[in-house]
Amino acid sequence: MGAFVPKGPYATVVPTGEHDAPHPDLAEAVARGHVPLLTVGTATSFGDLNATVADQDTPEMRAMHIAWKVQGGALPPVVLLGLTSANQSIMAALEAAGLVGIDPAARGILAFPLYAFPSDVGARITARLPVL
Repeated sequence: MGAFVPKGPYATVVPTGEHDAPHPDLAEAVARGHVPLLTVGTATSFGDLNATVADQDTPEMRAMHIAWKVQGGALPPVVLLGLTSANQSIMAALEAAGLVGIDPAARGILAFPLYAFPSDVGARITARLPVL
């Protein structure tokens, strides 16, 4: 009715191990408008992703914006990639993307759980990945 409607965090960083799988079912979080990003280890260096949303109302728009910000250097240097299933570890996703040899301890990694997005949205996000 014209009043401010508070929105949730822009993205939620979910720490995981580099070889951990399966990952949690994150489809419900995406359906609620959240963009989960899995990362190896702690999430402290990505704290700015927890800011309040000013725009980009859909998870797809937020995911595309995150890819754009990584590509433009507005976030710390990270590899941004996608996980095609809950059973794919981050290291397996790096290998599938041809990024063998990237050390998660030396460079941040953010992974979209593409399996949690509707298939058409996941396909559009996939077209933008990986981002180095």
